[in-house]
Amino acid sequence: MNGSPATGVSGSDAGPYVFTGFAPPAAPPPDGTTPVSLVLGAGTIRDRDGNGFAGDTWENTIEPDRDGDYFPDRRDNCPDVPNPGQLNTDQLVGAYHGAAEGAHDGLGLGDGLGDACDLDDDGDGIPDAVELATESDPRNWRDPDPCPFDPLKTAPGDCGCGWREIDRGGGEVDCVLSVSCSASAAQLTQDHHVHPQATPPACDDGDACTIDACVDGPGCTSTPVTGLAAASCVCNRGALEACAGRPMAKAPTRAAAKACRLLAKAGAPGTKTAKAKKLLKGAARQWKAAMRATGKKKAVKQLGAPCVQALTDRYRDAQVRAATATTGP
Repeated sequence: MNGSPATGVSGSDAGPYVFTGFAPPAAPPPDGTTPVSLVLGAGTIRDRDGNGFAGDTWENTIEPDRDGDYFPDRRDNCPDVPNPGQLNTDQLVGAYHGAAEGAHDGLGLGDGLGDACDLDDDGDGIPDAVELATESDPRNWRDPDPCPFDPLKTAPGDCGCGWREIDRGGGEVDCVLSVSCSASAAQLTQDHHVHPQATPPACDDGDACTIDACVDGPGCTSTPVTGLAAASCVCNRGALEACAGRPMAKAPTRAAAKACRLLAKAGAPGTKTAKAKKLLKGAARQWKAAMRATGKKKAVKQLGAPCVQALTDRYRDAQVRAATATTGP
């Protein structure tokens, strides 16, 4: 081999075969490859049946293999960590998931790293160390969450595939397969047991500017009101939590009350379209006046910064609603 005899050879079937007892070139090319010329004399190597190979000469090039796993660096998915099996779990998951469930940007699937050097083998966004510490399988993208790409979810890992996840706040998530708007429903709660629901869900998001309803299947839905109601609904919104216990400043309160009276007139039966539009413009001006009054030094001192911010946001929303509302139903 390369002009010197090889003292041993090991390997079977398709290999790899390892030759020993020869020295590679003293000065390999700059790219790190090693040219190899192998000359076999007739009958010097025999197969399992005892048949000798005919003499021949092979010319080949050995590419750099830093970790010695018989995969050249350019094709090795962990060039510095020996991994002859080249297992790459998230590449397999990425191929499946890409074909079966669509895009999955940002989750690391198919990152090109083999499991031997990948910190997240299954590409589910949870590091292997965390999964091992929580007794999850770092090579199973369905564990602990069997369907991390389910669009019905609001948080991963709490519910099974196809279950609607409803975030109740405070870190609690309810899992609901299908809500019934009749007197009973099967509901899966966070303890992952099915419980009967004695009464249909009470659908109320607390916003006077939406219409709440129960729909069989998804459960509670909230639809924004339209027409003049989209402007006048702000007058029915409840007290702001940020202003609880604060005496309301007179100037912004008066302007807001006047805006609501104008909106009530605009929506009264028999009000002509031209008149309604004029009243809407007047209401928008009053909401703007309420915002200005809320920002006055005296009001800020009386209300406090959190309340001022909350009121300003509410008045700004009301102004936009009045300026853009249609005069239809």
